[in-house]
Amino acid sequence: MVIGTAGAPLYDPVAAPYVLRSVKDYNYGVVDVTPSYFNVVVYNNVNTKLDSIRLIKTTNIKYENSFVQDFELLQNYPNPFNPGTVISFSIPENRKNKMDNFTSLQVFDLDGKLVADLLEKNLIPGKYEVPFDASGLSSGIYVYRLSLKDYSMSKRMIFVK
Repeated sequence: MVIGTAGAPLYDPVAAPYVLRSVKDYNYGVVDVTPSYFNVVVYNNVNTKLDSIRLIKTTNIKYENSFVQDFELLQNYPNPFNPGTVISFSIPENRKNKMDNFTSLQVFDLDGKLVADLLEKNLIPGKYEVPFDASGLSSGIYVYRLSLKDYSMSKRMIFVK
């Protein structure tokens, strides 16, 4: 991550596949690190928020070793929630390649901006519960998406402060 300018002339940002967003403006970033999250907010020189990202550490993932026939992404519970909720999903036993269960569980705002990466790992078949703490987010509607190599499903949830 590159943030900030140091008084040199501003150059046009270079487009590259790894660049998510670039701004030709004087800016600075505020980094907030706690045991449960890493947050960065970028402001321009007149303190207007340009962008932000929050990475949330997910702990206490519950796993149940049971036979599952279909992919399933359940509605989070409770919903609406404040500030915590649980997202449940299943990975079936009948996968063609049981060693290729790389699973991603992400949360997005309604603008499509990633607000939390809850899970990114290779999982074994079974049922899972992943807690989500939205205490650092604004009230509103969010979308969570479960993705595997050949499967993706999304659902909405409501955070009310």
